[in-house]
Amino acid sequence: MVLLHTKVHHGFRVDRDDTAPPGSRWRTYRPDGTEILIGPLLSDAA
Repeated sequence: MVLLHTKVHHGFRVDRDDTAPPGSRWRTYRPDGTEILIGPLLSDAA
């Protein structure tokens, strides 16, 4: 069983982007509308 953190904190928005390869991608937005982005994984930085 996989447990995921599915609670959206007040004011934040989570949308699924079905146009992103290879299938779908979840995008998280702050209350001001800006997207929360993460950098590359440390294993990809080598």
